[in-house]
Amino acid sequence: MFGKDDVKQLVECAKRALEAENRHLASCCKEHRWKGYEPSICARWDERYYQFVIWREWMSSFRLRPELEWGHHDFGFFDNERGYV
Repeated sequence: MFGKDDVKQLVECAKRALEAENRHLASCCKEHRWKGYEPSICARWDERYYQFVIWREWMSSFRLRPELEWGHHDFGFFDNERGYV
């Protein structure tokens, strides 16, 4: 099951992913010299976008395999031995 350290790792991974995505968007705006566009992840209000960015980081960084929209939850986590945890 999940312990305190697992939750801490999930939050740190999510933070890292969102910050990296934010830097990417800012660099795109700077490189193309786009005007009238907020160079920030906050310019997007699509929940699925944030979920995907975080899911992609968890796929490479967390010990359990994450799945998007599992049951009534935004994410579900699985291991090879027990399945859904």
